[in-house]
Amino acid sequence: MRRTLILLLLAVAVCPARADLGPAKAESNKEKRSRLALENADKQMDAADKEYEAGNWSGVLAALEETSASVDLALDSLKQSGKNPRRGGKQFKNAEIRMRALVRRIDSFRLKLSGDQLGPLDKVRDHVQRAHDELLDAILGRVSWK
Repeated sequence: MRRTLILLLLAVAVCPARADLGPAKAESNKEKRSRLALENADKQMDAADKEYEAGNWSGVLAALEETSASVDLALDSLKQSGKNPRRGGKQFKNAEIRMRALVRRIDSFRLKLSGDQLGPLDKVRDHVQRAHDELLDAILGRVSWK
């Protein structure tokens, strides 16, 4: 029993659980797809942090890339919903809040990195910030998605 438990713990430690965009892409409801994509982006930032702590830079880059793809999917899903962001309801505001929180998480993660590692992270941060600003402008009625 003890041996099985130790092997199970080692297997979990060696193969960290990585979320993916599969469930979000498979979702037919656009608002729910956006929420799932942003949840995945948050999980990918957790994964990037764990990979960095483990010294796996390629894992960090993969997690950052998927974070960016998740934000794209979330924004595109909201656009495809056909709803007016200004009157669209809580899913637009919730997405805006989550994107803003994601930018803050990226800023916090940035403090851990050294100078030569900041380039890829800054690209993802700028990408998420642009998506947030686009969504916020649509909610405030500054731009139209139609």
